Amino acid sequence: LKRFYPLGPIGAHLLGYVGPIHPGELRRNPGHLYDAESDVGQDGFERSYENLLYGIPGVREVEVNVQGRLVRVVHTEPPVPGDSIYLTIDARLQAIAHEMLGQNAGAVVALNPHTGGILALASTPSFNPNRFVNGIREATYRKLSDNPLQPLFNRALQGEYAPASTIKPFLALAVLADHVITTRTTLYCPGTFVLPGTTHVYHDWQPWGHGNTNLRKALVQSVDVFFYHMAVDLGIHRMDRFLRPFGFGRKPD
Repeated sequence: LKRFYPLGPIGAHLLGYVGPIHPGELRRNPGHLYDAESDVGQDGFERSYENLLYGIPGVREVEVNVQGRLVRVVHTEPPVPGDSIYLTIDARLQAIAHEMLGQNAGAVVALNPHTGGILALASTPSFNPNRFVNGIREATYRKLSDNPLQPLFNRALQGEYAPASTIKPFLALAVLADHVITTRTTLYCPGTFVLPGTTHVYHDWQPWGHGNTNLRKALVQSVDVFFYHMAVDLGIHRMDRFLRPFGFGRKPD
């Protein structure tokens, strides 16, 4: 039996794939769990949870005669199937995320705000994991690895990107919770901000600024300068203390 991935490219970076075991991996795992014909997780969930998904192979020792014909079965051990793992992924939402990215190089991660469960994790461009199951041809693999858009690169997990404006709602909660401002506090946004003690000028996305801005307007219009001020007033330590309960700075469970 061989693995088949019905989602194909839609779930490739999330689920990963199994493929023939590498000789080096076989040497690192002595014993009867693996042999030269074993398929093991090579990427994604398949690799991360290989120890749970693989199970234990069965054993059948037989006695044969000089013609190679079976004389008797000496010993048998039935195989033990691997565990079943149920993900929080919404397959429909995963497909939508993949479709919306289209031919662009990018990533989408959707979380359940109540539990933190991952509902979708898409990265494009992608690849068909079924091509790896029986061992991928060298020419096919080279075509993937040499692609300048890097379809084998999981942008959702391996890419390092600044959080950008997605951090603003959390900063808004932080400044209210720590009484840095109130909902009535107003700041003037001229379109630029200079960090105290430096001469570097940071620009708002709207060059001419937003004028007088309260917290609601800052969120609705995504006013960069307003949140620059909030970040300075909070300070890095209070910001870190407030963001960590939301999962910032640690891997998902």
